[in-house]
Amino acid sequence: MVNISSDAQAVLNKAGTGAQQYVVNQGGFGSNLTSGEATRLLSGFKPDTTGQDAIANINKVASQKYNFDPNKFLPGIKDQATSIFAPQQAQLEAIRQLQSSQYQDASFQTNQDFNNQMQKEIESINNRGAFFSGGAVAREGEMGDAKLRALNQLGLQAQAADFNNLAQQGLLAAEESQFIQDRLYNAESGAYSRWSDQRNFSYQAAVQQYQIFASERDFARNVFESDRSYDLQSEQMDMQQKQFEQQYSIDSETFDMAKEKFQLDMQKSNLSYQQALENFKSSSALTNSGLFGTTNGNDNLDLMAGIFKMMGGNVSNNPSYPTNTSNVIDLDL
Repeated sequence: MVNISSDAQAVLNKAGTGAQQYVVNQGGFGSNLTSGEATRLLSGFKPDTTGQDAIANINKVASQKYNFDPNKFLPGIKDQATSIFAPQQAQLEAIRQLQSSQYQDASFQTNQDFNNQMQKEIESINNRGAFFSGGAVAREGEMGDAKLRALNQLGLQAQAADFNNLAQQGLLAAEESQFIQDRLYNAESGAYSRWSDQRNFSYQAAVQQYQIFASERDFARNVFESDRSYDLQSEQMDMQQKQFEQQYSIDSETFDMAKEKFQLDMQKSNLSYQQALENFKSSSALTNSGLFGTTNGNDNLDLMAGIFKMMGGNVSNNPSYPTNTSNVIDLDL
């Protein structure tokens, strides 16, 4: 059993977890470990930081905060939106340009048709020689009004078509914006889910690491406590054995024979237990000191006898007690 001084224990505790086992495994210091020997043997020791590292990992994972960066996802989402909505926007714009071109052609043609019609009307009136009668002037005014109405009607139709086309393009732009928002929301949800899963996995791994460390630490501590208890019990048994050897000059074989004689004294010779015990002590005991324990080095039996005598009791030698023991005292109650 290793006897560790208080100074050496303080050095081991300061060195950290595993220091004591490390020094004990090193050996080379006998049964007593001093602070100087502990310091010397700890020169190559590296503290076991497994538990501290596990706790640090748990705290690190637990303090993590989610941070979403949309710029990581927006370029790809916008490219996807462009590939879907850009062709539709281009188609609507092409229709708008076509409608504008058709309006211009229709306006030109209508204006040309009315001009041609007016020219024919004027020529017809002239051929009849009635131009200055006022009919040609009136007809020219009527034709001009009809042309203006036709051109205004074409303009209104073109404006209505253009407004409708622009409205469709606006709705398509709104759909594209909503598409980007939805995709970005899904990206954020997916990113958070992945971050959460990774965080939970890391946290469980850190907790499991600490649990393994704690289990191994508790096992090592139990083994150490068990070994220490065994060493203490062994030492106590050795002390009891030495005390017995100091009290009785007897080996194991003789002791077995003495026990057999003790039984015979009680069964065959009809001796009392006390008488049989005194016969055993008479033949084997060196001294009766310690049979009832000691207090501060004094035999409790002597102390009991002294107290009994002070109370008026008679303490005397009894012939039935062994005469070859120096300290045998009878309490003659």
